[in-house]
Amino acid sequence: MERKKEMNQLLDLIDRPALCIRNGQIYLLNRAATQLGFEVDHPIGPLLGQAAEEYERFHEGSLFLNLQRYDLYYAASVFRVEGHDIFVIEQEMDHQILDALALAAMKLRDPLSDINAIIDQLSPLIRDQEGDTAQHYLDVLHRRMFQIHRMVCNMSDASRYVSSSAPKLEYVELCSTLEDLLDRIEALTSAVGIKLTWDLPLVDVPTMADVERLERAVYNMISNAMKATPTGGTIHVTLKRRKERAYLSVRDHGAGIDPQITGSAFTRFRRPPGLESFQEGLGLGMTLICCGAAAHGGTVLIDHPADGGTRVTMSIPLRRSTDSMVRSDTLIYDYAGEQDHGLLELSDILPPEAYRDPR
Repeated sequence: MERKKEMNQLLDLIDRPALCIRNGQIYLLNRAATQLGFEVDHPIGPLLGQAAEEYERFHEGSLFLNLQRYDLYYAASVFRVEGHDIFVIEQEMDHQILDALALAAMKLRDPLSDINAIIDQLSPLIRDQEGDTAQHYLDVLHRRMFQIHRMVCNMSDASRYVSSSAPKLEYVELCSTLEDLLDRIEALTSAVGIKLTWDLPLVDVPTMADVERLERAVYNMISNAMKATPTGGTIHVTLKRRKERAYLSVRDHGAGIDPQITGSAFTRFRRPPGLESFQEGLGLGMTLICCGAAAHGGTVLIDHPADGGTRVTMSIPLRRSTDSMVRSDTLIYDYAGEQDHGLLELSDILPPEAYRDPR
């Protein structure tokens, strides 16, 4: 009875809808979860859908997944406390904030485009100046503009990804797609003295995927890992196939995320120490990672290997057709505005000299 009281008190401290799961059933819930229609003693299994296997394998860390109740989907993060699993569900208020950020991003695009055009006109004049000082300031200016552009893209696309149920699917071979992407990223990580290694299957892993969302998820996973990795350190990427699911992991060997606050790692706009903790950014990187997983019906797991560091793993169900998913026929556009995707996505970490003549 005392333990149940303690768990009730824990749920009451959570400002979002929260469920406590014990033995596969909803054991306790807070008032916000009751208002969404969740009920005590209801089994959690039927709500998990494609995430059932990942939840069954979940033992430690924090897991992001989608719950389905009737025709409604709820993004939720899961963490374990004394043998109980706590599901914390995102609120509609989060979507409203994302919509407001998207509107602000739309208003910022025109002046940002004008400033970029002016910088392009001034760049040749600055390069003609004697000495390295003018060139250094031009590099800093380019980098700062890429950082602003990245924030605008994240503000705009986080809302689009969260509200859209129609990923743009195409047939890809995961190994070759990832290898091409990691080759490009490795050239950039070396600029800050970080070694990027990867281990991919020797056989093809074909599937239907939204390449843009997959790419942005990978960039943000590696960006977070770079922030936790000291100069001379290593980030390791692996892709494994287990039955009809692929598991993409990015592992750093730095201080990582404090296990005590891992449960809040998926909360939008909150940046726990060790995760997106630089001053730049809005704390939307993990949102883009989760959206990349959700677009494919997958999950995201954050855990801590025994020998240190943090590992972020995104699961991707493998599909040979789009029968079970909606395909969008909307016009495909380059979210980066034809800018180099790597320079954009890693602009919080890369040095100014990486932005010399970025076009």
